[in-house]
Amino acid sequence: MKDCKGRIINDKILQVIKLAPGKHPELIPKKEREIYYILTDEFFMDGISPELAVPAKFADTCNSAYMGWQQVDLATLDKETYRPEGQQVAYGLNECGVERYSYSEAGHYDEAMSQVVWFRFVNNQNFFCNRNYGITYYYSSGVKRKLLSAHGFECCGYRRAKVEHRDFLGFTTKGYGCEIWSHPTGAIVTFEAQGARPYFSELELYIKRIGKHYFEHMGGGSMMYCADKNGRNPGTVIHYQSAPVGPNFNIWSCIEQSDIIRCWNEGRDGLKHLCLWCYWEMQDDPTCIEEEYKKRQQDTVRIALQSPLLMHICCGEM
Repeated sequence: MKDCKGRIINDKILQVIKLAPGKHPELIPKKEREIYYILTDEFFMDGISPELAVPAKFADTCNSAYMGWQQVDLATLDKETYRPEGQQVAYGLNECGVERYSYSEAGHYDEAMSQVVWFRFVNNQNFFCNRNYGITYYYSSGVKRKLLSAHGFECCGYRRAKVEHRDFLGFTTKGYGCEIWSHPTGAIVTFEAQGARPYFSELELYIKRIGKHYFEHMGGGSMMYCADKNGRNPGTVIHYQSAPVGPNFNIWSCIEQSDIIRCWNEGRDGLKHLCLWCYWEMQDDPTCIEEEYKKRQQDTVRIALQSPLLMHICCGEM
């Protein structure tokens, strides 16, 4: 992939913000901005929802040497060319007097295609990766991978979800599932992704610490005090459903704690702490029947058997 001057721009990190025509990012108060971080490979991509990406041809018009805001005006495109097949359209007023089209898939799509997408290149990627306070929902799966790799995590596997889902514009995910990354200190993180395509989701963090930590404030998540069948390696497995982010307490400070247990030593039972089912699977089957739960556990075991690091952390002995 090249920019307007023929410079290679693959694997570059972009800041992205979507605004109505006539608005400029610098004129929007910081607290009101929704800035996303995404890789060029994910951002300039055909066949993707305009909520996530823009057509690949716009890569040729960008200038990677310019660090200011650049724009893509989606209204210049023929929206019918990019409209997904089978998009749901609804007309007429509902019982509340609201035009149904405004919140149908076609209505949301037409609104998205009238926006101006502003983007700019991150000036110093190494500084961004090394000095980042954590990973939020606003980082694409590609940026998550880059940050995790920079801090010593390795990819341990991928569990493909049993369902695909449509977004509210009518685009269907492809390759939707859950990635697992682990760190030699004993930390495990998971997040939802769809292969090389852009996706935004929360990062979940699992660590096991010595002692009982039930009464500590940890935000959203769960704790379980456990050990192996012989009582060895007792400690609390802490599952953060949204990995901590902040200058004083964040995902990177978690893996540097002195009481973190590198090897949980629980055998295959250690894998049961990992929640590898995706949001849209839970929506598809909110009852989460026992048979389906067992299948998901089998998927987890199969993935772990192919990852020495994941097996060592959850199952192995010191």
